[in-house]
Amino acid sequence: NPFNPDTKINFDISRTTNVKIFIYDISGRVVANILNHRMNPGKYSFNFSGKGLSTGIYFLRLETEYYSSIIRLVLIK
Repeated sequence: NPFNPDTKINFDISRTTNVKIFIYDISGRVVANILNHRMNPGKYSFNFSGKGLSTGIYFLRLETEYYSSIIRLVLIK
């Protein structure tokens, strides 16, 4: 999933839940807090800008009360 410097993240929610989305660097530090609130079922999309970040590997963590997923992102400038 290489991107430069913007990427679009899509996700679906099957039931009302609190949704958290964070971006971590390779050292495990949070570099961006994208989302942290209660959401209704549906399809969602957001744009993430890597402006201000160095070239490298990052991890997006999507977490709900019922599900958790980590996606690797590669920022190429």
